[in-house]
Amino acid sequence: MKMNSNKRSLLEKETYRNYMLLMFRYGLREIWTDQHRLKLLVLYLLAALTFSIVRPWDIAYSGPDMFDAISRIAFSLCFPILVFGGLAVLIIWAGTPSKAKSIQNTLHWAGQPRR
Repeated sequence: MKMNSNKRSLLEKETYRNYMLLMFRYGLREIWTDQHRLKLLVLYLLAALTFSIVRPWDIAYSGPDMFDAISRIAFSLCFPILVFGGLAVLIIWAGTPSKAKSIQNTLHWAGQPRR
């Protein structure tokens, strides 16, 4: 039975989504059991909190320029996305075994025809 490209693409996306979800769950478990990773997570959150407190205070002293207002709006919109995105990356990083990427690359090329 031959698989068309649409079904193959859907299968690849579903497999990748399941893989990322597995790494996220494993990362949460690793962070709560490993003190070093928990400290790294707390340090990241403290740095984000510090930056969110200091940045608007720094903008307040720059003056009532139009670009300052745009900068303030852009910061308010982008900062939460960056913080939560960075948090997700940190959790997935904690859940990924150390040699997983090289093994994944090797397995990817194992199924490919030689050129």
